[in-house]
Amino acid sequence: ATAGDDAKAASATKWLATNAIRGALVRQEAVSMVPVVMLRVAFGHACLDVCASPGSETTQMLECLAVGDGRTAASSVTAAVGGGGDGFVVANDLDPRRARVLAKRCRDAAPASCARLLVCSHHAQWMPPPSAAAPTDSNNAEQQRGADDGDRELDGAGAFNPRGAYDRIICDVPCSGDGTVRKDAFARRKWRPSFGATLHPVQRRIALRSAALLRVGGELSYSTCSLNPIEDEAVVVAILRAARGALELVDSGARAPALPRRPGLETWRVFDYDIPGRRARRHARHHASAATAERNSGGGDGGDGAIADG
Repeated sequence: ATAGDDAKAASATKWLATNAIRGALVRQEAVSMVPVVMLRVAFGHACLDVCASPGSETTQMLECLAVGDGRTAASSVTAAVGGGGDGFVVANDLDPRRARVLAKRCRDAAPASCARLLVCSHHAQWMPPPSAAAPTDSNNAEQQRGADDGDRELDGAGAFNPRGAYDRIICDVPCSGDGTVRKDAFARRKWRPSFGATLHPVQRRIALRSAALLRVGGELSYSTCSLNPIEDEAVVVAILRAARGALELVDSGARAPALPRRPGLETWRVFDYDIPGRRARRHARHHASAATAERNSGGGDGGDGAIADG
């Protein structure tokens, strides 16, 4: 690269940063655009972004709704809740502060489409349906409130939500983020093999609740920023088993044929807390550090000392 190239890159970076702050543009990685492309969000769809912040997929869905020509069949749920049949997006985030940032970002990026947007702050694994599909009797309402087990939530979906609620759902769940280490050095330093096993139950419940809110014929995209099959393939397998035939995998290859892809894993190893050998190496480093510290301090009581399992 030449000095001129560096100057152009610096100028472009400054231009992007300035206009992003002004709200004139929204920067989005190509990988975060994939779920909306695969779901083929279109005019008339009732959409849910269940873990929406910072909102790149939400703004992308709003744009897809805005460019419709009006000839797509309107969602019955959209019409029932007063959406006029042109579709809407519900964007949820558990953290109210992140939800406010999400709302501001959508307002700045797509002000004309915000009439189709509702931003809320709720536990994704207990996300309620829109008012049009709310439970109508006390038994079903109690089932909905107490369904913290994902299997029961999906099995009971037909009882209190017979029509489904959404045509398209993006389920981009909280994850370990180990797929972002190329740009996030902190993610690499903090990573532990146990993260996937710890997050799997929450990811599974969120995915199951999202599936329970999907109408018949609707489509759901499950995604993470992780390469760990415990957070990816294992969750997909879990919700397919729990659905007992109500869900099926869709081959989306034809929807973006130029997108590089690989088949999902069918087998994988599970590490509850650590990778075999890694703990031994860590202990050896601790032993070496302790021995060095003892020599530098000029002695000690001759004991082995405590070894921290960091």
